[in-house]
Amino acid sequence: MLARMCQLENKISAVGEPSYRARISKVKRVRESLQNSLQGRIELIASYARISSMIEIEVEMETDVLAAGTTSDVDGFTDQIEQIMELENLEE
Repeated sequence: MLARMCQLENKISAVGEPSYRARISKVKRVRESLQNSLQGRIELIASYARISSMIEIEVEMETDVLAAGTTSDVDGFTDQIEQIMELENLEE
């Protein structure tokens, strides 16, 4: 629709008749309104994409940080068990 309004505006301008002055103003207002609406939708889509990326980051952080924490906890427990076993061996 925006392309059609641009074509119509160009066609009216090319004719150059003063009688089309009111019509060209109307077409211009409609075209500008369509452009503003389209720009708003583009910005909204960009916002949705940004929010979607932020949600993905949060989910990955929760999953990866939890997994990394579990791994480090297991490593810590393993180290503690080894230290206890070494102490027991030293006591014997």
